[in-house]
Amino acid sequence: MKRQSSTVITMLILLISIFQSEGYSQTTLTINASKDATIFSENTSGSNGTGSLFSGRVNRGDLRRALIQFDLSEIPSDVIVTNASVPLIGSRQSGTVDLFRLTKDFGEGSTSGTGNPSQGGNGDATWSSNFLNTSTWDFEGSDFEAQTRGSESINNGSTTTWSGDEVIGDVQAWINDESLNFGWILIGDETTNGSAVRINSRESGSNGPSLLVTFEVSDVCEVEGGTLTGGPFTFCAGDGIDDYIPSDGITLAGNAGSNRYKSTGKWNLSDHN
Repeated sequence: MKRQSSTVITMLILLISIFQSEGYSQTTLTINASKDATIFSENTSGSNGTGSLFSGRVNRGDLRRALIQFDLSEIPSDVIVTNASVPLIGSRQSGTVDLFRLTKDFGEGSTSGTGNPSQGGNGDATWSSNFLNTSTWDFEGSDFEAQTRGSESINNGSTTTWSGDEVIGDVQAWINDESLNFGWILIGDETTNGSAVRINSRESGSNGPSLLVTFEVSDVCEVEGGTLTGGPFTFCAGDGIDDYIPSDGITLAGNAGSNRYKSTGKWNLSDHN
């Protein structure tokens, strides 16, 4: 454990009381999609990386599938995910859409379309390639796990949410090992002509795809009162595990702002060797 000056230790003892708890600190984050795209069965090199998302079968019988991914790197890798949900907003037509976990990464380029494909550029996701001119899917139309994460009805102008144990399991696995995070694919009714739905993409801003993740951090250190001034300060719990303090549980004056842990709004209580 890192040595600290007697002054800092005395200040810790006199001004705040830090003790280990067997409780948990719970946080919910809303994460916007980091990339999304639509792929098209009639044009194996066509893509749509910046327009709306489409899923299902159009009137002439061609298929559309939508890919979405969320960057979870801001969440600590040792958390316990207790809830996760994926709300999407429909913007045209109504239909049933299934969510599946992708098993390969994909690219999002600058191509755009209004339901029809544009010629993909290098690195775009297409029906045949996960990164055009670089690598292909093992199966045309993308590679994904067979078990659906849920079948939900998308409706024009309303929000549809996927949740449940399978969604939670995917998010937990991706937080534990971010190299496995390839996102999900949305597959609509592919047997009925005219069943394709349109869904807001991330280019829609706050109305685009989002992921709500609720997680718990174990070994929470609770803080009772006090103000420390003069910083910087180092807090050590002594158990080899980074712990977290509620942001309103202690006031640090000096360089306090630099001690916040990523976007969780918590103070980082770190053990140092």
